[in-house]
Amino acid sequence: AKKQTALDTEAQMKKNYVVSLEEQNLGWWQNEIARMNKLKTGGEKEMYARLLSYISLACYSYSNSAVSQNNAEVAKKILGIYKLADPDNADRPYIEAILYAKLGDDARAVTLLQEAARLGFTDKAKMESEDAFSRIKSTNEFQSILNKIPS
Repeated sequence: AKKQTALDTEAQMKKNYVVSLEEQNLGWWQNEIARMNKLKTGGEKEMYARLLSYISLACYSYSNSAVSQNNAEVAKKILGIYKLADPDNADRPYIEAILYAKLGDDARAVTLLQEAARLGFTDKAKMESEDAFSRIKSTNEFQSILNKIPS
């Protein structure tokens, strides 16, 4: 019964965090994720680690969708939350690079691609075939990033 109560609590927290992706601002998320990361004991620590992974996955999905729909405002917010929840995830700067390439900020897109590669992004084919990078594909910076990614 105690285990089931804990699972029910975690499931409810997941629902609340998904709602909070839309309703809460970045400041709220900074405080909430800092609080989650401070917990260092037992089952609560493990639960919050799982919740952070869940938030990361939700941010991946929501940010991809927002970028695909050219909803820059929502994408920027969700990508900010994604960075807080999972700062070492290489997918976040990659998605953010697509966003900024679509917005015409090629320099920022290149910087984000460099970050993605540094964090371990390895899908060369995906990067080469991304339409948003059409203006920068022939640049030395883009080719340098590709060359740093292992085949």
